[in-house]
Amino acid sequence: MHFFKVHIEDIGEPGPGGKQPKSNFCTHTPGTPIDESVDCANCADVYIIEIYATQEPDSAIIYTAGGFIDAGNLQIHPPIN
Repeated sequence: MHFFKVHIEDIGEPGPGGKQPKSNFCTHTPGTPIDESVDCANCADVYIIEIYATQEPDSAIIYTAGGFIDAGNLQIHPPIN
């Protein structure tokens, strides 16, 4: 058994169809707070997955993967109709 953490950022728009690629002008670093006055408004959605050595969240991270989604669309919002 392992503790794991998933971090997703729904920042890529337009959402429908998920066609927003990462812009060369995007300055956002995944996992850091989004500052819309500085970061690119057209960054793609982001995901980060971390798997820890044991069931404890303070154990060592043994695997991590993530990055900007290429032509995908992650949704994070309250349920709608």
